[in-house]
Amino acid sequence: MKKGFKKMIATVLTAAMAMSVGMPAFAEEEKPLSEQATIIQNMSDREFDAFVVDYVSNAQNSAESSSTIQSNLEELGIEFIPEANGISPYFSSSDVSLSSYAAKRYGDTFYRVYGEGTFLAKENQPAKEDILAIGWDTNQASYYSYNEGDYANAREYNTSKGIFSFNIDDTKMITNSVAYGVVYVIPKTSATKLDIVATFLHTYNESSHVWSGGLTLYYNKKPSGIIQISVTSSSVGASTLFYANNSICLN
Repeated sequence: MKKGFKKMIATVLTAAMAMSVGMPAFAEEEKPLSEQATIIQNMSDREFDAFVVDYVSNAQNSAESSSTIQSNLEELGIEFIPEANGISPYFSSSDVSLSSYAAKRYGDTFYRVYGEGTFLAKENQPAKEDILAIGWDTNQASYYSYNEGDYANAREYNTSKGIFSFNIDDTKMITNSVAYGVVYVIPKTSATKLDIVATFLHTYNESSHVWSGGLTLYYNKKPSGIIQISVTSSSVGASTLFYANNSICLN
């Protein structure tokens, strides 16, 4: 990430976090909020996604409520959509925290579906073949595009079934490193909600291995709205598979 962009993110993050604790926003630089919102509107898609993930992960670490995150981002021209009961994993892992949520920038026609994995510790037995997969209900939205976030490279996908996967190299992860992928979807006119899921295949003990094929994704949506994506491969070693499901209301 470029130094100038890091400084810009830090400025906007400081302002947004200040809102949540009642501090005078932009006290040091004395910039009005509208200027910060303009900065965000002028960001590239990659910069915008980096900002959203940085803000959400920092807010989560500070135990901010979903409603507070939503309110603060709205002030910056961002519609943030957490799940009804907050951001929490469907299944959990001892060393990775997984979230799924969505956001929409003012003026965009599409929603951004985020899969975010925060590493809680540096791994003793890392592997290069971790997989982060994002799923959505194709009856509710159509695929538009995607973005490779930090530490993520696009892998197999089937957009007609609502599946997109990213390869995560966890040999680069240290405590509090955040890996993420983003899929852009356009809600269908009749849709009032969007069911999404982030799935993480967490692998161990194969630091020299890089995916060379053989990855299979299986999609299943239960009547409750929960989506499951099973990730299998003949070349993977010891692994853990877990999900962060989310059903979001569309305005």
